Amino acid sequence: MMAFLPAEKSGGTPGFMVVIGIKDKLAASDFYNKVKKEDGLKIQETKQYKGVEIVKIGADKSDKPGYVAILENHLAASDQVATVKKAIDASKGAPSLGTTGESAKAFQSLKLENSVTQFHLLDYAEVIEQLDILDEADTPEIPPELKDQLKKVKSVSMGMGIDDQGIRFRSVTQVDPQLWKGQFDPIPGKIISRFPANTWLSANGGNIKKQWPLFVDQFSGIPEFASAIDAMRIYVRQTTRLDLERDIFSWMDGEVGFALIPSKEGILEPVGFGGALVFDTSDRKKATATFAKLDTFAKQNKIEITNSKIGKVKVTHWQIPSVGKNIIGRGWLDDNTVFVTFGQPITQVMANRPEKTLDKSDNFQSVTESLPQDSGYFYINMEEVNRLLFSYPEVANNSEFNTPEVKAILNSIQGIGMANAQTDSSTLTSEFLLALKPKQ
Repeated sequence: MMAFLPAEKSGGTPGFMVVIGIKDKLAASDFYNKVKKEDGLKIQETKQYKGVEIVKIGADKSDKPGYVAILENHLAASDQVATVKKAIDASKGAPSLGTTGESAKAFQSLKLENSVTQFHLLDYAEVIEQLDILDEADTPEIPPELKDQLKKVKSVSMGMGIDDQGIRFRSVTQVDPQLWKGQFDPIPGKIISRFPANTWLSANGGNIKKQWPLFVDQFSGIPEFASAIDAMRIYVRQTTRLDLERDIFSWMDGEVGFALIPSKEGILEPVGFGGALVFDTSDRKKATATFAKLDTFAKQNKIEITNSKIGKVKVTHWQIPSVGKNIIGRGWLDDNTVFVTFGQPITQVMANRPEKTLDKSDNFQSVTESLPQDSGYFYINMEEVNRLLFSYPEVANNSEFNTPEVKAILNSIQGIGMANAQTDSSTLTSEFLLALKPKQ
């Protein structure tokens, strides 16, 4: 374990400490004795501190010695003797990071099985302050408005563990409840049932209409973010003649999902996949008006608009005459759900509701079942990705990439899943899972 500690005095040097577990005390003692005999090192056994010997170690020409102490089954080392003394105090029952206040809460928050590594930033505001002390040439200047936001982050904990599902990364962020004024609303996850089981990438979330103004309000005081938001509005206005908030986000008050779906048919043959967006809305009238404006804009740019019926769904197609094929399609699956597709084959898939849907697929369930629930997922099906990847001649014929070793690694991965959740008003959790296939 490594730790950085605040300076003893204002303007002083922060302390650094390493703690290493000792399984074999006899072997550790032998190693210690060998180090004492090493040429070029000066070993000075200092006075004992609370019954523990602190050893001062320094190279012949170094004016920066290190200090080492053995604490039962651990070895503590630091560049400052005061830091080692604090470790000795903690080993004898004094308050420590793992037992006191917010730091104890941070250490206990990850709850990872078979933890491999953990990282804890226990005083985020202090870190931001320390960045101001560093030379400006070494670190970019943080805008004051952003700095005020960052100081509302209390702590950040990140870790990696290995469990039955695969390799799991988890982060837990403790914040001031005033940092984010929004309230977490569970995401139903019904959109996932609109996509076919062989979807190779999907993401779903919810209520853009509610979340967007909260996001804008949160960062409007930061000039760089405010400029980026204004640039987005201008770009949408110039390219579509629509108002971002009034024409687009205003009716997106339900769940939204995005998917990339395999297909080698028609216009999708070169790339091997197409895309689909699905929106749940309570304001079909406003959504229809927005699509009508887009159709008018498309016609003015020499895009042909046609209509057809696929199954029971009325579908509107955009066709570029020079290509001669339908590029974009859309239709209402029910009174509150509309889809937009990229690639005619995907339009057929979405209009004819798939018999095997993503939410029922074994792969999707296996990858996402252990992630935070009701928060929306980012998901990748690695079996479909590998199938698509090696269908490209430039990959299949690449002797450096198409090797048994690379294939073995790729084929061992079942999928990738990610989810974010707001546990309460001050706790944000993010989880990433590299799901591995079980041993055969």
